[in-house]
Amino acid sequence: MLNQPNFHEYFQFEQVLKKQRELKNPYWTFQAHSEVIYQGTAFPLWKVICEDKTSKKKSEEKVTLILTGGVHGLEKIGSQLCVSLIEKYFELSTWDLVFQNKLQDIRLVFFPFINPVGIQERTRSNGKGVDLMRNAPIEAKEKVPALAGGHRVSNWLPWYRGKVDEPMQIESQFLVDEVTREILRSKFTLSLDIHSGFGFKDQIWFPWAFSKNPYPKLDFITVMMEYFEKLYPFHIYKIEPQSKVYCTHGDLWDYIAHERIKNLNYVPLTLELGSWIWVKKNPLQIFKLDGLFNPIKKHRIKRTLRRHQLLIDFMIRFLLYSQSEQFKNLDLLDYYNKGLEKWYPQHKTLK
Repeated sequence: MLNQPNFHEYFQFEQVLKKQRELKNPYWTFQAHSEVIYQGTAFPLWKVICEDKTSKKKSEEKVTLILTGGVHGLEKIGSQLCVSLIEKYFELSTWDLVFQNKLQDIRLVFFPFINPVGIQERTRSNGKGVDLMRNAPIEAKEKVPALAGGHRVSNWLPWYRGKVDEPMQIESQFLVDEVTREILRSKFTLSLDIHSGFGFKDQIWFPWAFSKNPYPKLDFITVMMEYFEKLYPFHIYKIEPQSKVYCTHGDLWDYIAHERIKNLNYVPLTLELGSWIWVKKNPLQIFKLDGLFNPIKKHRIKRTLRRHQLLIDFMIRFLLYSQSEQFKNLDLLDYYNKGLEKWYPQHKTLK
């Protein structure tokens, strides 16, 4: 008989799952689509959906927000944030009429544990030593950092991509297939992948990781971030394309958006939580395996889970707004050029 996952975030998730089985909340669906077997333990790959199934709108008339965590097992704060959001929206769905009304037009999809083996074993990679965020069959067009940009040398080294002739890992293929399914069934899709471990400041990255060329949906990004900054002028994030920080091979989101989907109805974002500030405030945590990537003290964990709620709520509101006539009447070419001037000054504006 196989064992069950044995880490705190999974136990917390099971409490929500238990509530769902008791209450049979009509807005929620919990699906274990696949599983990874590792050293006698079966790790389910969960997909959680929140939507109004009685809505008169068909799936292709709705927009979708996808939230993912735990791609890198050591960065467990991403899974913690995902689970806390599931808890929040589960509670809201039981009584909040405003939120219930929103679910007629939007679907929330959560993938809280993309790499459950890595979370339990406290490793960046999965059980086969593969870095899932370097695992997609897409090659960078730019120079990438040695090793950190993705390599095929050995799974004894971090950032290993896997062998060139092997299919993607089970976890990577699961994410690609399920996200693709959501994109193709939705009017528009926005995703946020939650990571940690880089810098002193929380960052929002938008594509690409494989190229320094401007992202095709730069108009959408520019409008969204301009509205966010107007609403929260003292926000905590540094916002820029990932390619301004570093480029990589094998990025899953690049692969989905550039190679797999090839349409403009999907925008993937990454939330990179700046873990260096946690180390600065608590230097002793550097001696813990996961101390470089996560807050350790309870009050900092609570603050981290609390401080990003505004961003997610804003993304829901903006995603709904993006389908309105008011949004469609905006001069999107002007916003595209604003984005070029702000993030890609080396490129000429369009006329």
